Amino acid sequence: MEGLGSRFVRFFTGKPGAYNPASAVYRDYYFTMGRRVEDYYNEREKINQRYKTLSDKLKSGEELTQEESSSVRDVIRKRAIYKEIDARLKIYRTLDLETDAEQAKKQRDRLIELLNRVDVK
Repeated sequence: MEGLGSRFVRFFTGKPGAYNPASAVYRDYYFTMGRRVEDYYNEREKINQRYKTLSDKLKSGEELTQEESSSVRDVIRKRAIYKEIDARLKIYRTLDLETDAEQAKKQRDRLIELLNRVDVK
């Protein structure tokens, strides 16, 4: 029933989310941030694999190709940022969002800034 009339049905049935127009914005925000974090984990895995491949080649004394040589700096830069994102996610997950709302907002804002720096979308 709610799928057809959405907000009207929520008004009619008295659901609390219908009276808060910002709830749609928050849902969209959480959805897009959830996607961004998921994309971050996928990209982090790729970068870690790439780092391991490059590291193993250097340890074994193999020559890096021109493409690999040019990507080393980018891989190291992204990996450092990903470590900071991981640390901030760990802190954010331990926060009580109700009592530490200001700290949670700071952590969220910093996470968004870091995700933007590595172009995770």
